[in-house]
Amino acid sequence: MTSGYGRDAWGLDSVSTTRFASGRTLVAQALYRRFTTTRGTKRRAGSPTSYGYDIAELVGAVGYDRALAILPIALRAEACKDDRVQDATAVIKRSNNGDGTVSLIVALDVLLVNERETFALTLAVAGGTTSLVGALP
Repeated sequence: MTSGYGRDAWGLDSVSTTRFASGRTLVAQALYRRFTTTRGTKRRAGSPTSYGYDIAELVGAVGYDRALAILPIALRAEACKDDRVQDATAVIKRSNNGDGTVSLIVALDVLLVNERETFALTLAVAGGTTSLVGALP
């Protein structure tokens, strides 16, 4: 595994200044943040206004059935905006939960630049939130 993808503070929903991420873990965290950020709300020097694609927001706006059709293409395009990502494939499945609610499971296979194997990133969308279900260690 290559380690040339940078190093940054560890963080998903909050950031730790005492722990750092690098390599695939760093990219997985960056993609999670990208998929939980409303487009254009990241106001930091050098951040493009096209950053962010809030999956839960999209599902709330168009509904689960329409999101099933939109998300595979949209998430691939959004992931590939990160210059460390060579390609990404998203498979979206609808889950009818036992309590009558619905959720979407988003399974991404991400291929990084200069790597031969993909890594998996799995998210769940339910009740207006996106959560990390699984990723590389």
